[in-house]
Amino acid sequence: MRRHVVDHFCASHAITPYDTIIYAPPPALKDAFDTLLAERLIRQEGTGYFWLDLRAYDAAVLRRRRAMVPVAIGVSLALALAVLLLYRG
Repeated sequence: MRRHVVDHFCASHAITPYDTIIYAPPPALKDAFDTLLAERLIRQEGTGYFWLDLRAYDAAVLRRRRAMVPVAIGVSLALALAVLLLYRG
């Protein structure tokens, strides 16, 4: 759902404080919008005017990806070990 909110801001080119848009999220996207606002990935300039801090968003995506690398390595090693132990040739 976060991606839908981010896509809306990018499509509206609301990525700088000078390009704010009036935005009221639909009920389905309210939680995702509030999360982005709390993480300061979406910034508010005045009442109802918002913009996407693209640098902060890109940094958050990079942090999330980096956090998943050890998990992916662990799962890969576990699968490889399982295949080696279960292989009967």
